[in-house]
Amino acid sequence: MLGARSSPHWVTSQVPGHAWRLAAESLRELATPQTEFFWLLLRYTHAVLVQAAQSTACNRLHPLRARAARWLATCRDRLGADEFPLTQEFLAGMLGVRRAGVTEALAPMKRAGLLEYRRGWIRILDPERLEVAACDCYQIVRDELLQVAGARLLDPPAGSREQQR
Repeated sequence: MLGARSSPHWVTSQVPGHAWRLAAESLRELATPQTEFFWLLLRYTHAVLVQAAQSTACNRLHPLRARAARWLATCRDRLGADEFPLTQEFLAGMLGVRRAGVTEALAPMKRAGLLEYRRGWIRILDPERLEVAACDCYQIVRDELLQVAGARLLDPPAGSREQQR
């Protein structure tokens, strides 16, 4: 989208599910400056850059529990589901801490009734309180995505939460 012919990065799906892949050449053909798609991709690229910068600051400044709540609330938004596969080992890697740190961060949220987890799965029980437990970075990035694409990127289609349970 930004004109580079290649990237040193790999894209990884953080949880099992469906994903789309499009060849760069096909994207260039579809996303010409005359199309709304082009401008949507530019705005989305802006939102991703905001998310990357915010995550960098967040990882440096905010306590682990708030960062874990942010990450889980973000996953819930992107997946459109209250329950999803997730290991503490993977979450530890995403948060840059040891697995024991994840246990320490999630245990108070579990006791407070915000979530429950078992080996390889997590279920959000109280999304509103989880968002309150998250640092302000969650809302900053969420607002940016809402500005870019409205509810299309954040709200699942009607009935999808129930279908995934």
